[in-house]
Amino acid sequence: MERMGQVLRIPKIGLWGGFLCLIFGLMASSCTGTEGTVENREVCQSYNDSLFARLNHTRALFVYSMEEIGERKSVMDRRLKALKFVPGEDLSPEDRENANLYNAIFRIYRDLSERYAQAVVKAEEQFYTLKGLSKAIQAGKYDADRSAYKNEALQLETQMAENHAQALDITQRLKAVEPNYHRLVAPMDELAERLQLDAAASRAAE
Repeated sequence: MERMGQVLRIPKIGLWGGFLCLIFGLMASSCTGTEGTVENREVCQSYNDSLFARLNHTRALFVYSMEEIGERKSVMDRRLKALKFVPGEDLSPEDRENANLYNAIFRIYRDLSERYAQAVVKAEEQFYTLKGLSKAIQAGKYDADRSAYKNEALQLETQMAENHAQALDITQRLKAVEPNYHRLVAPMDELAERLQLDAAASRAAE
C-alpha cells in the first residue's frame, strides 16, 4: 500500500510541475514581448527628440522675418531704379559711393530673399513631420518593428542637414551686410528725399 501511495503521488507532482512550467513559459514570453515593445518605443522617441533638438538649432538661425527682408528689397529696388535717371552732376562722390554700396546690398537681398523664405518653410515642414512621427511612435506604430521609423528618420535627418547648411550660409551673409545696411539708411533716406526718388518710383509704377 505504501508503494502504491508513492506511485500515485508521482504523476500528480509531474502534472503540477508541467502546468507550472507552462505558466512560467507564457509569462516569460509575454514579458519579453513587452520589453521589446517598450524598448522600440523608447529608442524611436529618443531619436525623434534628438532630431527636434537639431531642428531647433536651424530655426534659431532665422533672426529676420521674411516680410522685413522683402520690404527692404522692395524699397531699395525702387530707389535704385529711380536713381538711374538722375543726372550724374546731381550726385556727389559720397552719394555715388553710398549708392554703389546700396546696390551691392540690394543684390544680396535679391539673391538671398527667396532662398531664405524656402529655408524657413522647409524648417516648418520638417517640424510638423517630426510631430507626426512622434504621434505615430506614441500610438505604437513602430512597437513591433522600428525599421520603418529608422528609414523615415534617416531620410528626414539628411533633409534637415541640407536645410541647416543652407540656412547657416544665408543668415551669415545677411548678418555680414547688416551693419552697412543700417549705416546707409539715413544717407539714402536723405538722398531719396532730396532727389524725390520715392515719388519718381511711384510715378513710374503707375
